Amino acid sequence: MNVSYKFSLDEVESMRYTLLAWYDAHKRQLPWREYALTCSDANSHAYAVWVSEIMLQQTRVATVIDYYKRWMMKWPDLKSLSQASEEEVNHMWSGLGYYSRGRRLLQGAIKVTKEFEGNMPTKAALLMKELPGVGRYTSSAISSIAFSEPVGVVDGNVTRVLCRMRAIGGNTTKKEVMSHLWSVANHIVHEERPGDFNQALMELGAMICLPKNPKCSSCPVKSNCKALRQVEEQSKFYFNKKMKKLLIENKPAVKKEDGAVLIDIENCADPLALPECEPWDPQQGVMNYPRKPKKKIPRNDYVAVTVLEWISVECQPSVVNAKMLPISKLLIIQRPNTGLLAGLWEFPSKPLNSIPESLTIFTNKHCKRKQKRSEINHFDDSSSPDFKQLEKLVSKSSDVFLRQLLTPKSYEIKNRMFVGCLDHLFSHIHQTNYIEHITLNSVDGMNLDLAEKSNAKWTECSRLQESAISSVVSKIYKNCLCLKQQCKKEQQALKGTRSYKKRKVIQSDVNAVYSVKKQKL
Repeated sequence: MNVSYKFSLDEVESMRYTLLAWYDAHKRQLPWREYALTCSDANSHAYAVWVSEIMLQQTRVATVIDYYKRWMMKWPDLKSLSQASEEEVNHMWSGLGYYSRGRRLLQGAIKVTKEFEGNMPTKAALLMKELPGVGRYTSSAISSIAFSEPVGVVDGNVTRVLCRMRAIGGNTTKKEVMSHLWSVANHIVHEERPGDFNQALMELGAMICLPKNPKCSSCPVKSNCKALRQVEEQSKFYFNKKMKKLLIENKPAVKKEDGAVLIDIENCADPLALPECEPWDPQQGVMNYPRKPKKKIPRNDYVAVTVLEWISVECQPSVVNAKMLPISKLLIIQRPNTGLLAGLWEFPSKPLNSIPESLTIFTNKHCKRKQKRSEINHFDDSSSPDFKQLEKLVSKSSDVFLRQLLTPKSYEIKNRMFVGCLDHLFSHIHQTNYIEHITLNSVDGMNLDLAEKSNAKWTECSRLQESAISSVVSKIYKNCLCLKQQCKKEQQALKGTRSYKKRKVIQSDVNAVYSVKKQKL
């Protein structure tokens, strides 16, 4: 392997001292770091690090902070977590995404409590072997931070820092490249303060060596950065404003017709060098490193969602002189224990696998796109045949749910409306949810009992968030609620006007304002 991709002993010593001094002076005050100061033993520290590292996978620090605080308040140690139910864990994790992470934390806590008498393994190799959902990075982070094992870590931030410092331009998803990065990380880690050094590298990537617009002038180890050195050297080889030539590692470059620069052909076989098809781009500077393949385009999924709301008239015994009052309840179904969003609760939904292409094009053309992804998109051409066909597909799906989940003739449909569509992006799926809201009344005061083995339940609207639901369910209900409130305001604004007096109001209930049809099944 080319020695230029490694650090010399002098560089290692210099970087260790400089980086740790910078970290001690500039590290962020994060709850898992503050918690470490109060831990009574290394085992408690390891649990705290484990929780934080699992939460931080594919998730921003700002998002994790509140979740971490709530988690540690409810389950401050392994024993308390091991006694929790999967339903409780899913509820606590709700909105954080990648829900299997929370379930694996629970599984790991149970295993450590039963098989290791509550004591976490202290070595990275054993942590990775024994704990579910713990890979090489997480195990190395736990063992180095909590148990001071001198092992390096390689996450996204560390990958970016090392690739720029050693001018590693190979594809970071390739085994050869990642193997070299791990070798470098283990070589440079501080033997006495491995946890602090690893956190310093990650902190450098999070605060200074950013993916875009890195703050190179503020970098404490910029003297060891080969990518920055290339940027500085390229300015010496501008012969004129139109023709820019760059020497890479003092080797002559070849100018292509389109203005790109190719490195010496001898480097093309080097898996750690910049690829021939994507040579050094002078305008990108240090951002030439690292190189990643283009992300796969997420597949498009189309889903019909039915929000069933039952207006139940019940007595509230906790209230003095209680009266029979209407209570709104929502029907939610628990997802299977495997697959996407496993074990979470959601509104009844059905994939629209056979949706015609013309309807997907219609959605894109005639939907008033909101600036915020969390808002429902409402169609501006509800009279078109495509809209009618789309509404019919969703309505048909809702009718199936009504027949499958509810006892026949025990209810009547008070209002139903095709609300709109809501886009939600998972890591590998672009999901478009077509939503219909249906309001039900019970016949002769009967309870709307659910079919057996339906994995469904009624929950009061005010208590929806107490169930383990995903963020997309929260978005759907929030927008349905906002639509009702908006229609209520419009009704109040119309009162007293001449046009309002002329109208024949069929129903006085607020839901009737946004109703488009009423029927009985």
